Amino acid sequence: MKVALVSRATAGYLRALHESFAEAMGSQDKLEILWPDDVVRQASISGHLPSAPNLTIHTVSAPQGSPWIARWLSVSRQEPVMPRLPTGAVWRQLRQSKPDLVWIHEYSPFTLEALLFAKLHALPLVVSSEMGQSNACYFGRIVRAWHRFWGHLADGFIACCPSARQPLCASAAPVIEAYHAVDSRIFMPAPERTSDSSVTFVYVGSLIERKGIDLLFAAAAQLRSQCTQPFRLRLIGSGEDIEIRAHAASLGLEAVVEFTGRLQGSTLLDAIRSADVFVLPTRQDTYGAVVHEAACLGLPLLVSQHAGAAEALVIEGVTGYTINPSDAPSFADRMHQLMDPDLRIHLAASARTRGEELSAHRRATALWTWMQNEFLIPNKSYPSPALA
Repeated sequence: MKVALVSRATAGYLRALHESFAEAMGSQDKLEILWPDDVVRQASISGHLPSAPNLTIHTVSAPQGSPWIARWLSVSRQEPVMPRLPTGAVWRQLRQSKPDLVWIHEYSPFTLEALLFAKLHALPLVVSSEMGQSNACYFGRIVRAWHRFWGHLADGFIACCPSARQPLCASAAPVIEAYHAVDSRIFMPAPERTSDSSVTFVYVGSLIERKGIDLLFAAAAQLRSQCTQPFRLRLIGSGEDIEIRAHAASLGLEAVVEFTGRLQGSTLLDAIRSADVFVLPTRQDTYGAVVHEAACLGLPLLVSQHAGAAEALVIEGVTGYTINPSDAPSFADRMHQLMDPDLRIHLAASARTRGEELSAHRRATALWTWMQNEFLIPNKSYPSPALA
């Protein structure tokens, strides 16, 4: 069996899923990924390019649309994504590859070529998405209408976050969960954790308003007023650094906050696993893949109720706690609670277990089994190039 995956972007957590999916397929089957040529170059530089013996990456031409198209298709997004325009290159590559199943990630103009190709050739079409009925409010009306319209053509759905388990189009097509995840066989906790009276809360992500860094600072200021035990906030990432630093200073948190800047590779993993608690105070995230990284690295989780990963990874009092980041007193109370070392040990072990359950290699195996069971793929006869 040959699966063609068409996506306009890539990321580290997607690499884990793609490699694990190819591994689950086995050597007799093939995964072919179609990406825009410049995306492949960027992924190669950043180390996000997946690799497996039965995985082939095809680069195709995909010019960027104009900024007004990005605004039109990203009406309520705080960070609009530049769309990729179809050129016919995806269609030509699929005709050459002759897949048995087409898998597209989201309904971008770039992936719609593959959607139409699958429908014309009577191939099963599976769509992976982060949008569903419960988080549709985060997106504009045009984007919601776009998803509803094209969603009716999907034969199956891969939910990349809990909200996506209920497709926006209310289709009765089968759904499987494969949340954005890392491979727990690679993301391992530190063998030993050093004992220190100071507790380090670590945040990883962009330093922007949407991520709720100011809400974390408000809770930290509240915590300082009610607790004498020392603690630190380790912020890993970049963005609105000047504003964020000024806000920390205005609350008297200069000595508490550690800015590391953007980290990568083993340096990033060491900076996370050497902390004591992972915190995500976001105002809005469809998921938050970094929460899974933290869980696999064995950190208790303190995650905003506005992140999809809270539903997937936080089991109250078991792996950590879900918080309302705008409620500084209750946020600070949870931080204070997690300064208990015995509680952290218990939560850390459970977080690691939950991270293993949702590991990319396990979900990829389930995804491949689901595709086989739901879509029994006969050999397809393709029209000759002259008639295509």
